[in-house]
Amino acid sequence: MVEHTHFDKEGSPFYVEVSASPVKNDMGQIIQTIHIARDITERKRMEEEIRKYTKYLEELVEERTRDIREFTFRENKVVPGESYRVQRKRLSHLRCLNNPWCARALLFERKSPKAYPRV
Repeated sequence: MVEHTHFDKEGSPFYVEVSASPVKNDMGQIIQTIHIARDITERKRMEEEIRKYTKYLEELVEERTRDIREFTFRENKVVPGESYRVQRKRLSHLRCLNNPWCARALLFERKSPKAYPRV
């Protein structure tokens, strides 16, 4: 199969996937070829949309990871005179970072769905 870009009368591109198969006679000679062309414009558009959204999500993960690291650094300070037990309780939310479900909740807690871009 081969993908081709074609252009309509207005010059807009559309994408076609073409496959060809030989038809042979009893002696094994090719007597004709069957070509099948399928419009894959919608599939290409969806693939591009997925690429854009994947890039956005990767950037979001990087941003949230940076925020969590900064937060962890700020919150993980030892307070003079504070007992170990009190400090453990104060920092218990940081254990969440090793739990993927809990970390995912932290990752998305600050942005509402309205803040996500339309791709």
